[in-house]
Amino acid sequence: MGAVVLCIGLWIRAKTLTQEERGNAERRALFVGLWPAQLWLAGDAAERRGY
Repeated sequence: MGAVVLCIGLWIRAKTLTQEERGNAERRALFVGLWPAQLWLAGDAAERRGY
């Protein structure tokens, strides 16, 4: 849940930046937003393999 909250916070913060800085900030927010799915899939795969 922390990664989702961080993603939303970064996305909102990106809206307060200048146009030049906004693109990088939005990409950072999207990157952080991908963490929960990746961690869930990695944990699911590890559980299935018996780790």
